[in-house]
Amino acid sequence: MLTALALMCSVYILGSATGSVFQLIDQNGNEVSAGQQGLLLYKGGTVCDDRFDNDAANAICKDMGYNSAQSWDNAGSASLYPNQESYDIKLDDVTCNKNDNNDWADCSYNTNHNCGHYEDVLLTCSGVAAEREPDFLLLGTSGEPVESGQMGLLLYKGGTVCDDYFSDYAADAICRELGFGRMIDWTYGYKYEWRFQSSKSISLDDVRCGSDRVWSNCRYNTYHNCVHGEDVFLTCGEASCQAGNYFDYSNWFRCQICPIRTYSEDGAASCTACPDGMYSDSGSTSYSACYWVPCNAGQYMITDTGCQECEENTWSEYNSDNCTSCPDGMISSAGSRAASDCYYAPCTAGNYMTDSGCQQCGENTFSYDNFYYSCANCPYNHVSDPGSSSEDDCIYVPTTVTELPTTALPDCSEDEFRCSNKCIYRSWVCDGVADCTDGTDEVDCPGETTTEPTQKPTVKPTGTTEGPQATTKAEIIATTESFTSFTTATPQRFRLVDESGADVGEDEMGLLLYSGGTVCDDDFSDNSAHAICREMGFNSTSSWTSGLDTMNLESRNFKYGIRLDNVNCSSIEWDSCSYTTSNNCDHSEDVFLNCTGFIP
Repeated sequence: MLTALALMCSVYILGSATGSVFQLIDQNGNEVSAGQQGLLLYKGGTVCDDRFDNDAANAICKDMGYNSAQSWDNAGSASLYPNQESYDIKLDDVTCNKNDNNDWADCSYNTNHNCGHYEDVLLTCSGVAAEREPDFLLLGTSGEPVESGQMGLLLYKGGTVCDDYFSDYAADAICRELGFGRMIDWTYGYKYEWRFQSSKSISLDDVRCGSDRVWSNCRYNTYHNCVHGEDVFLTCGEASCQAGNYFDYSNWFRCQICPIRTYSEDGAASCTACPDGMYSDSGSTSYSACYWVPCNAGQYMITDTGCQECEENTWSEYNSDNCTSCPDGMISSAGSRAASDCYYAPCTAGNYMTDSGCQQCGENTFSYDNFYYSCANCPYNHVSDPGSSSEDDCIYVPTTVTELPTTALPDCSEDEFRCSNKCIYRSWVCDGVADCTDGTDEVDCPGETTTEPTQKPTVKPTGTTEGPQATTKAEIIATTESFTSFTTATPQRFRLVDESGADVGEDEMGLLLYSGGTVCDDDFSDNSAHAICREMGFNSTSSWTSGLDTMNLESRNFKYGIRLDNVNCSSIEWDSCSYTTSNNCDHSEDVFLNCTGFIP
């Protein structure tokens, strides 16, 4: 007897809802009707035929609402169900007591198996039984069903429920099984007239439910060791709380305050989230309490939509309703967060930057990629078409001077020599290279026997009427084909300029330009500085440096392209220097130079 009792105590039965945990399906997965054979499923898995018999078949058919089992078989090796092997095998060794009730609650089984799908049970049920009453009932003192908020004696299939192992989890699972939202309270004992409770059998004991509060996952015994003084009484109610709160099943059925970004109205069982991008305080009681979260920098607010990223060429600060356009000619990436994120778009070769954007370089000038506020002039005696993209586009044009320009001569200082249309350093006179466009700086030089330059290359000044009158590169090339060989053009000169672009004098720090562009400090040395100062007519350098913020010229550096790199001089004479016109620099490497000892 003790052995049998111990065995019974080790078998717990999983609870079923008022609907059965079993199902019969055809080969397409659809439920079958009475008189049709179907694949037997238990909680979505098949049932093995080990120990299965007519009593088990009848108990399962009755649990599904049929009168009885008509027939059963196993699937065998030739399965009629194509997806049969996709199911897990959920039950094995099903054994049911042989009695008139054929109640599934009286059956035992294993959820572990040693089966194959050829042993899956196929079952045919017959006749539809009368509609079953719910497994659970809550009765008042006169045997009438109680309503929400009223305490009632808990019955399971007509018998009472013992309080052994009963818990809030079990109470809440049963209330939800009865169609209520939650458990309000439960107790036990003789609460009704003694004879009324004693007239019922005791149907359940040792009810254990988990925190999920789902009855089908609860375990219990249908035998007991209880008296009616342990009968459970239960009060169920709706799962609702005041506005701004929600019913928390995980926290012993208490109403909890809705968290931020949610709200609830009166009677709501849960909190509703505010739309994406909107915010609310904790305990909010309606949708109107939701408001848009301030947008981050780089975004702007759109009513009813939320924060959107600023488009290209615009920017915004934190909590902005709109994006601000970059100034004309400037651009920015999408999502830019400040005005400082706007920058001038680099111009392509053959163009230069103005306040209204990139403009094409004019005649006799050129620019490389990313030139800013100016184009570089072609070398002496060279011309080019508008939009030229390289110094290579400048064409050498040798001419013979036939007359001087008739325009007014410029005013020059005592330290300068006056050409027909400009002033040059006196140190450039009679240096063997024509720096004036008319070549007059090389006329009547000591040791010469001629009074005017011979074979001196020069560009014809504006206003002259003789000599080649080519105006485009194509015309120039055609014209120069008939010219004889002349001396080479003037070497490109260096300049030192201040913030306005004007030349600086002796002992003044200036930005070093070469052919209209800056000089990078790669390989630059004291020899390089001395050689360039001497090339400009000074005796030597007093100092040199490099960078962007020197002399507060940062705003000016970007006006120029970078023209020279890797200036390497073996002595203080320019003839000893080598350099490249391509570079791998930025303007933070621009050279600034101070020359001293001007040679008149």
